[in-house]
Parts: sequence; structure tokens; C-alpha cells
Amino acid sequence: IRIMAAHGASAVTGRSVAAEAGVAPAVPSYYFKPIGTLIHAAREQLYEAARARYRESVASIDMTAASLEQIVDLTTAILVREVTQFSDLNLATLAVDVEAARQPALRPMVGQWVRDRSRAWQRLLARFGGAKCRREN
Repeated sequence: IRIMAAHGASAVTGRSVAAEAGVAPAVPSYYFKPIGTLIHAAREQLYEAARARYRESVASIDMTAASLEQIVDLTTAILVREVTQFSDLNLATLAVDVEAARQPALRPMVGQWVRDRSRAWQRLLARFGGAKCRREN
């Protein structure tokens, strides 16, 4: 994840991972064949960590009773926290998203994450109704 954040997902190689981990150059390739599975594993860890941070942020709030304005404020606070406190993890996530444009094998994983986030937002915002939200804006 540190390699992806600093240099992009394409920098994740057996040698770079070995150097970061302080192991022999062949070790990552032995356990992760092909080495691209490391990117998959890192992406999954990044997604799960982001999901856990979000859930932690909203754990004390009754989202079913929150107003649209409260949800907007909470979302803004969470995004600011992600950009400031967890910028390195978000850069690593972005690196995988960018790499997916070059490597079709990564696209299903990135697409699933986008679908998961979209469904979560749809569930959260469904109770406000599309027409009502459009009128208020």
C-alpha cells in the first residue's frame, strides 16, 4: 500500500515489495503469483479499511432519523477526514483505480467497489425521494 501511495500501482513489483518488506527478492513472487494479486489484496484491504472508517464515523448516529442536511454535513466531515488524516490510503486507492484503466484484469474489482458504494448511497438517500431532493436543490 505504501508503494502504491508513493509511486502508483504499476510500481508494485516483486522487487519493490521485497525491498519494502525487507525480504529476499523472490519471496513476494513465490507467495503471490502473479504479482498482480498483491494489488488485488491491497485493494481489498484498502476498501475494507475505508468501509470500517465510514461505519465507525456513523456508528453513533441514527441514520434513519437524520435529516438530509445532517447527512450532507456528516459526509463532508468524513470526506475532509479522508483527505487529511488518511490521504496516503486514498492515494493508494486512486493508484489502483488509475491502473485499472491500463489493466483490464483490475476493472471488475474496481467496478464492484463503485457498485457497492453506489448501492449504499442509494439506500441512504432513497428515503428522501428523488423528486423532493431535486426540488430543494
